[in-house]
Amino acid sequence: MKRPFTSVPKRPRNARSLAARTRKEAAIHLVRIEFDIARLELGMSQALQRAEAARGDLVDRIRQRRRLLAILER
Repeated sequence: MKRPFTSVPKRPRNARSLAARTRKEAAIHLVRIEFDIARLELGMSQALQRAEAARGDLVDRIRQRRRLLAILER
């Protein structure tokens, strides 16, 4: 019977790699960090835009609810 292929478990996101010891390693780490910063900034920007859109929708729904309740109270 064949043994199933064992995969290497992925490293958790919070785990840090070893400190760079050469200029080349430092440059590689710097590029990765810059990409991470750009990704996180983009995610935060998108989240703020979604929150702003949701806030506008909430105000519209509250206004609609008031109108409908006013009609029902007549």
